[in-house]
Amino acid sequence: MGRRQERICSNKVRRIRDLLAKGVDLAAFLAEDTSELLLKGSTPRATKLQRMLDECPEGRGAKYEEATLATLKVCLAGIVDTVRARQHVPIKSGFCDIELPFRQERLCIHPYWSPWHSKYDIRSILTEVKNERKPVGPYAIRQIRMYLEDANRGRFGMIISRNGFTKNAMVAACDCATSRRDGDILILPLCHDDLKELVRRSDQGLCSVTDFLCEKERDLLQIA
Repeated sequence: MGRRQERICSNKVRRIRDLLAKGVDLAAFLAEDTSELLLKGSTPRATKLQRMLDECPEGRGAKYEEATLATLKVCLAGIVDTVRARQHVPIKSGFCDIELPFRQERLCIHPYWSPWHSKYDIRSILTEVKNERKPVGPYAIRQIRMYLEDANRGRFGMIISRNGFTKNAMVAACDCATSRRDGDILILPLCHDDLKELVRRSDQGLCSVTDFLCEKERDLLQIA
């Protein structure tokens, strides 16, 4: 067995132990796990997604947005509704780039999303995509925060920036998560390389993808 297969098996064993401790029906877990593997495919698919992201020209927002949606549908397939995921979502304050409807019924299978769901009342994961040539500033954080406040879909969002974020943007995202005024709104800032890392981890399953998002949350909160 290769190292990659050993890592995948280790993740599966850890998930099964967690589910057994919580009394979850393993038949449901195994059915879901099989469907995830069928959807995600093998490493060649991950390579194809990473290449698709890299080949999007900088400044071409629509093309990068489409590639991001395709990537997130693969990486978060176990916890979002990939069929109802959509682009250009009308909201009172404008149009959000991507909406990923959250599947609350999957929490029994993927319990590591429960703390986020409880704290941020996740009904959909709203995501903004910026394919700009420079790091984006705090205006982009204010934009996605406004969408979350107006959309009534929970308080958990992501913003993807091709060339990262300014220091002030990161401080603004941290303030959203820690300020009582904002009522605990988590906006995870992800750069291009972070998106590619999600693709790489998707081969190991949703647990590994979630671990990486948790790392990004911890990094964000340390700014405070």
